[in-house]
Amino acid sequence: MKQVFFILLLLMPWQGLRAQSKRVERPQVILFMLNESLNQIEGLKKRGRINDVYLLQEADREINQSIIADFAKHFSFCPVYYFYNRDYDFVKERAWDKVVFYDAEHITTPKKIELGNLQQYLIAEVNYVPMTNYTVKDTASRRKGIDYLAGDEEYASTRDYSLLLYTPDFQLIREPLGITNISLRRNGNIFQPKTMKYQFRGAEKLNMTLTKFFP
Repeated sequence: MKQVFFILLLLMPWQGLRAQSKRVERPQVILFMLNESLNQIEGLKKRGRINDVYLLQEADREINQSIIADFAKHFSFCPVYYFYNRDYDFVKERAWDKVVFYDAEHITTPKKIELGNLQQYLIAEVNYVPMTNYTVKDTASRRKGIDYLAGDEEYASTRDYSLLLYTPDFQLIREPLGITNISLRRNGNIFQPKTMKYQFRGAEKLNMTLTKFFP
């Protein structure tokens, strides 16, 4: 009897997470929030570090383009539309007429999409996992602070920089559905700085996870 009780205790956390994830409705669309380093850029501008502003903007651009490219190539579960974090409040309030959405083919040109018939959607972004409430089993890549502008390694191996999935109210869904480990690094020839580009990998893992939970 004690052995049976112990086995049940081991199964309860996983079953609880799975039950929570199963309550999430199958998304018709993923709304992906691309992050711009708005606060850091404003701080650099105030200190007159204009060259660093340019470097940070270029890093943001490369990262976001790499995310979009990875999803275009490896994600087929549902359509993905992108918006920038400056529109966070509008998306949370569902003020769609104030949000500019993009897709993989129109990332440089704003594209308004019709959301009138949208019933189920989830929101995604690449960001830190709130470690006080969630744990991640494997290592991922985490973005460091803006000190990397001085020439430090820009990304370091850690446990809490991941692809996060939220409900429409921006409530983080728990593992394993809501937290996907990623890879985000600069690749290229270190002796030829112009060839060094950010490369994101994570769309395929999310595609597999969603397919598993919503067959």
